[in-house]
Order: sequence, then structure tokens, then C-alpha cells
Amino acid sequence: MEIEVTQEKFAKALNNVSRIAVGKVTLPVLNNVLIRVNKNKVSLITTNLDMAITDYLPVSNSKDGVITIPAKLLAEFVSNLPKGEKIKLSSKGEKVTISAGKYSSIINGSPADDFPELPEIDEKSLDENSEYVYIQERNVIAIIFIFRNKSYYYTRADAYTQNIHMCTHT
Repeated sequence: MEIEVTQEKFAKALNNVSRIAVGKVTLPVLNNVLIRVNKNKVSLITTNLDMAITDYLPVSNSKDGVITIPAKLLAEFVSNLPKGEKIKLSSKGEKVTISAGKYSSIINGSPADDFPELPEIDEKSLDENSEYVYIQERNVIAIIFIFRNKSYYYTRADAYTQNIHMCTHT
């Protein structure tokens, strides 16, 4: 796996998903962020088994792959890198190398097979110019937040009644 992305975009996406990766969990992999690269699109995923957060990040240069890395450690390292720098993240086996300018670090990851499986989202219904975060909860099928010009929209599908609820806030 390999990606190249700006520090600001990567730090923002990591900040979004690392909120639920807390230290005291029974499964150590729940402290990790799953990074999945597929066709120049990066998915950053965290879960605490009750809720999951996915943030999508478009990139220009990438090689497909998947790995999990400690979320807080990665988020802190990336946030301390100089703003405006291009970050290159690559993995060989379970080792992940992160470099930007004169800074570089190697972080031990773990296999993606250890990460809990999550339901897939139908991205065709989303505007490709939008930023969005997908959150899956135990009794709710999907919540999708779409951010545009300081407005947000969300869609929620109730798991019990299968009703779809939509809301707009500006």
C-alpha cells in the first residue's frame, strides 16, 4: 500500500476518525485506524464495535492495499508535520513508513484481517465533490453527513422500521 497526500487533508481525515479510537478496549485492534487504498481513493475507518466512522480521502498517487495502524499515534505524528508538506505513507508487511520532507517514521501496524468487518455504503448516491463521514451504529443502518459551504445534510436509515430520514441544517 502506498499513498501521497497533503498534511492538511490527512490530518483532518485522521482527526475525524480517531475520535472513537480510545485507549481502554478489550480488543487492541479497536485502537487502530484501518487504511484501505483502492483506485486512488483512501478509506480511513475506526470502530468501537458500537459505532464506526469512515472518512474518504481522494489521492493522486497510490498503490492499492490495506493495513491497520494505531490511530492516536498516527494522528499525533501527522498533525505535528509541517503544514503544506506532501506526506508519503507506504507499507511493507506490517511496517508503515510515513515521510514528509526531512521527517520520517516507521510505525508497527497489524493485519487488516484482525479489524472487524463493517457494512458497505452505496457511494453512488453522494455528490463526488462533497466531504462526508459515514457512521454506522448498532441500531441504525447508516448516517451520512455531507458538508457543503458551512451547511450539513444527513441521511439516517432506521434499522427497525427501514424508514429513511433526511435533514438539512445551515
